[in-house]
Amino acid sequence: MGKRQAGITAGELIAELEADPEHQARRREREAAADEEHAVLREVEKPVVADLAAIGVEVDSPWNLYRDPDARARAVPVLLDHLDRDYPDMLSHVLSHVAVREHYDDLLSFLSDESLGSTRISFIRPVNRIGNRIEQGKGRQVIEGLVDHPQLSAEARAVLAGRSRNS
Repeated sequence: MGKRQAGITAGELIAELEADPEHQARRREREAAADEEHAVLREVEKPVVADLAAIGVEVDSPWNLYRDPDARARAVPVLLDHLDRDYPDMLSHVLSHVAVREHYDDLLSFLSDESLGSTRISFIRPVNRIGNRIEQGKGRQVIEGLVDHPQLSAEARAVLAGRSRNS
């Protein structure tokens, strides 16, 4: 693929990229890597999905819990049970999205559990959100206590500044 000419249309660029063997090879590599990652994630999720089904929460992935708001609260104990297994990153992120007021104390205990390492980043935003709904400034006070934490400080500062990569 040579230099793009001034005035090339989007359609012409797309046609050029479709005809470029190097571009197509890179695209196939990216797609294959994404497919492999998706397959690994589906395999890892199977025990969680099975345990959710055992309590009547039918989802093909924990990521789909958002589709059934009534199931979210019932799903939290299952997610908590799986949290300390071999796939905490995925579950901590899902859990952070389904946690509600009654899980606030659990979220606080996760934040203080050093054995969870950087996976605790996923709990900073919900602790702030839920805590502030319980009592004005309650969540913020917890997050302010994390601004000097070696693993959590960047996210804590981002949340306090009103921005966060963990949304």
